[in-house]
Amino acid sequence: MGVAGVCWDVKIMNLRIFPVSVRYGLVSNAVEAIGYAVEKGAKILNASFGGGSGAPPSSYGLRDAIEDANDAGCLFIASAGNRGKDNDIISQAEYPASYDLPNIISVMATTDTDSKWSSSNHGGDSVDLAAPGENILSTTPTYDTDVMSEFNISTSYGSDSGTSMAAPMVSGACALVWSLEPSMNYLAVKQVIMDTVDYLDLDCVTGGRLNLFKALKYLDPVISIKNTSGEKVAWFSKGGALFLGGTLTSSTTPVASANEEFRIQNSSSQDVAIINATTGNMVIEGSVFTGQTDLSNASNYILKDDNDNVVGYINDSGNLYLKGYVVENYD
Repeated sequence: MGVAGVCWDVKIMNLRIFPVSVRYGLVSNAVEAIGYAVEKGAKILNASFGGGSGAPPSSYGLRDAIEDANDAGCLFIASAGNRGKDNDIISQAEYPASYDLPNIISVMATTDTDSKWSSSNHGGDSVDLAAPGENILSTTPTYDTDVMSEFNISTSYGSDSGTSMAAPMVSGACALVWSLEPSMNYLAVKQVIMDTVDYLDLDCVTGGRLNLFKALKYLDPVISIKNTSGEKVAWFSKGGALFLGGTLTSSTTPVASANEEFRIQNSSSQDVAIINATTGNMVIEGSVFTGQTDLSNASNYILKDDNDNVVGYINDSGNLYLKGYVVENYD
């Protein structure tokens, strides 16, 4: 028995924080489980649990554990909650999803018609994106438990709804994206997932629902820059993003003085951008403009996707225009 997951070639560490047949558990159990997972090398933690109404003051240990996971480079995918509340309002917020930590991805739930699931929490500042969470088929225990009886869940297979169903969709998507580019750091993976949603005007940071296909295509390189060992240190992607192993800086001095490996020149054959293939650092003459929706004035160094759409370019003044964003220090 079983179902197909979002990412099918992973190692899963199943950690119990609630006693059998009980819907509630101790925060200390969650803290211990997070610490154990980080210690054992887990990179993505799915947290389909939570509570609200003043959880932060009494749960500093939980926040500290998630912050330790952040320091270890782990993503923490959390369900936004199933009370139909606005997580932006502190008195209504669900935790741990609402902790303000960079490694947290807070997930609300949508229906099969791409609308907000009626009981899903939301929040324009505190919830990051949505994922399918209504009537999700999955495996269940082969024996009845009190909780299953309470929620009318059948044995072996059953459908359920909630942000606890939506969060694992995002966890699996992060794992699949990360598997394509293992050198990316956790924040780069988060940025890719959030940059590639289908916009639905939902009440969350991105306003959209997870789109794994777009996330995977987003990573496809248009051009790659490699070091002498053949390792990729920078690339422009078909999603209009620039991934750098190093950092991006702007310089008013001639960039030709930089330690160059890959040069971009204007129509007068003057260097306007250089990428160092040893460090992955990039220096440009002009400025960077990301999240561009209109690239019709593209000139000089032009990047296109599979459909021949312009996703980025550098003009004669050394200004860099991208449909996507710049991800620095991805390794």
